[in-house]
Amino acid sequence: QQRYQKLMIKIFTFILIALLNLNSCSQNGIDLNEKSKLLIQSLEFDKAVPLLKQAAELGVAEAQYNFGVTLENGYGIGKNIDSAFYWYLKSANQGWNDGLYKMMMAHANGIVAEQSNEKAFEYALACASNNDITCIFNVVGAYLDGLGTEKDLEKMLEWAIKIGKLETPENLTKSGKIT
Repeated sequence: QQRYQKLMIKIFTFILIALLNLNSCSQNGIDLNEKSKLLIQSLEFDKAVPLLKQAAELGVAEAQYNFGVTLENGYGIGKNIDSAFYWYLKSANQGWNDGLYKMMMAHANGIVAEQSNEKAFEYALACASNNDITCIFNVVGAYLDGLGTEKDLEKMLEWAIKIGKLETPENLTKSGKIT
């Protein structure tokens, strides 16, 4: 009984320390991401990119997306579209809206990804669910034309109405940019 209690205390202590370290790593990644964004704003890509990469490797979805943008465009690092796609996918898998947008576009155009209207629609729907107006337009068009999904005028109208209800429909250029 006493041996069991000591073992349970050790296990609990181990789990607590692991969780504290995980939170510390997450916060560290968030801090690195924020610092990198400030450096990007001042066009200091040579200083921003290493911080951004670290934050991306620590699992910060926004940093993964932004690191993908630096790789795609060669901001402070050599262009590498395959690596950019890898980081966009990682951010999309965490539900990061801009990563979802990039994956939608990659599959729609067949750039670095298999051209698939079905996969493009899946990413568009996920992105549109985050109230991204560009993705909502794509979902409306997909339902209207039957691209990647069945033609469905009722669903097309539902999504079109959502556009009219958005609070900030003027923000048409948000998707696909460094956040």
